[in-house]
Amino acid sequence: NEFGRVTSTACCLQVFDPQRDIPNGGGHDIRYSMPPAGRAPPPMHSLSGSSNGQMPSPNIPMTPPNIPMMSPNRPMMSSSGPVPPNSLHLSSGPPSAAGTPPVRALPVSAAPPMANQRPHGHAYPMYPIDKAESRGQSDPNPPETEPPRPLSDKTLGKVALVIGNQRYYGEMEPLHHAEADAAEIASLLPSIDKDFQVVCLTNLTSIEMKAAVEYFIELLSEGVFGVFYFAGHGFEHNSENYLMPVDVGLEDISQSASVCLRAQDVLQRMQAKNAKLSFLLLDVCRTQPDGQTDKWRAPTVVKQTGRENAILGFACHPTKRSYERKSAEHGVYMTHLREHIHNKRLTVEDLLKETAKGITKHESSDVQRATYSSSMVDNLSLHDKIDCQNEVELRAFEKRVQLWQQAHVEPPAMEIYCNDGLKVKLHFGAEFSNVLVVSIQHTIQNPNVRQVGFHLDITPRGQDSQSGLELEDVNEKRGAKVDPTRLVNPQLQSLAESRWVYRVKNLQRLPQHTHLQFIVNITYKVGSELRQPRVTQPCNPPLAANLFPRMLMTSASRR
Repeated sequence: NEFGRVTSTACCLQVFDPQRDIPNGGGHDIRYSMPPAGRAPPPMHSLSGSSNGQMPSPNIPMTPPNIPMMSPNRPMMSSSGPVPPNSLHLSSGPPSAAGTPPVRALPVSAAPPMANQRPHGHAYPMYPIDKAESRGQSDPNPPETEPPRPLSDKTLGKVALVIGNQRYYGEMEPLHHAEADAAEIASLLPSIDKDFQVVCLTNLTSIEMKAAVEYFIELLSEGVFGVFYFAGHGFEHNSENYLMPVDVGLEDISQSASVCLRAQDVLQRMQAKNAKLSFLLLDVCRTQPDGQTDKWRAPTVVKQTGRENAILGFACHPTKRSYERKSAEHGVYMTHLREHIHNKRLTVEDLLKETAKGITKHESSDVQRATYSSSMVDNLSLHDKIDCQNEVELRAFEKRVQLWQQAHVEPPAMEIYCNDGLKVKLHFGAEFSNVLVVSIQHTIQNPNVRQVGFHLDITPRGQDSQSGLELEDVNEKRGAKVDPTRLVNPQLQSLAESRWVYRVKNLQRLPQHTHLQFIVNITYKVGSELRQPRVTQPCNPPLAANLFPRMLMTSASRR
């Protein structure tokens, strides 16, 4: 129709004459604005459209639609005083039962020239326009306007901490798919939004888990989505959820709780940073280590500081277990979560509901049932777009990216040997933020070169898997290419074209100010002559090794 929109502080009517050619969308706006402080509102029938304060031709009928006027700041005003919210309508009849007077507007064709008329959408307020305002200067008594939208109402970034603890020490039974589940969610989130900054770590000790949380919290700030995912062993005690590091044993609950990571602590620290969304996904059991169950109370998602919008997703009900099948690719929870996470229409709550429905529908009744606890007040989705516009927001976003990149620096490809027509290169890829895949690739330009082989070693290297760096030969059988499915991250399958692929694990344990060194033993023949050169190639601290020593010290100082 001919009428314009309703803003939150004023009702604007833009009236067009369909019988006249008005270029560039011209017309008249009649704006009913709030009276300045200390100024009584004039009668609604004496809107000033001309210099003498009289509305021309006031009896020309118009029938605009009923549009409620809204003001979040103060009540609407009429000739009879304040009007209750959502009760003021534009109509052409007698006053309503609530005492709202009729409001009339004029078509352009019926309106005589006005003394202060301007073309193309000038707004005529309730009070005459003075000369200062007409020259674009500030009004000495400007009407109250809606304040700018606060930063927290915009999505200014997305960060995630993903932990998969699979290889437990001592008495704890190792898991089958915790690493694969962590890799899956770590690849799904950037596929939703390329600006999702994901830190994915595996097989962390108690002190390393707490240091990882320190780094994660440092990435959070107001207006940022925070996602925390944990797959591994866990338990629930006194309605609180404990996430177990790989170095925890089956001691009594009080001792286990002192070394485990309490999920509610992570939540509170996320909320203390005023994260726009605090989203925790806990793929752990909720039984007690000794098999006993306590009287369950729902885990509290009470706001401690900052804003609301906190939600905890649980893979199972209280006192129950989270399961995985050895023959499957993922655990039960991740199998169904990945089916719905790409649906743009789902809020985070809807995502957890659909995941729970999938488990209920496709799994046997005695397996597990997913649930969640929420204090969501906004309909937020992982697909919401990041909206950084002003300089402050952009600077904060860039700072967050730089901090994330410090722990995700991959070494460039290195040519380590070139002799006898044989070239050897090292290629690298991050399987996790603390696991580096190394592929030894070579080209032969001399037909006399044959029987080429390699062996990789690293320094410094731990005595066992529980201390220092660990080197794993991905392809244990020589003479055949690596099975691509043995690389958790499918993006690294191009590295499997080589027969010599290794994993450097536990990069977070590289001592501070220490370079990683690759020692490559090369074996080949030129004709019948055997050559066995040995090459040592230094490398700057890659991935999490570049940042974790500082975070470990920060975590220790907090204790």
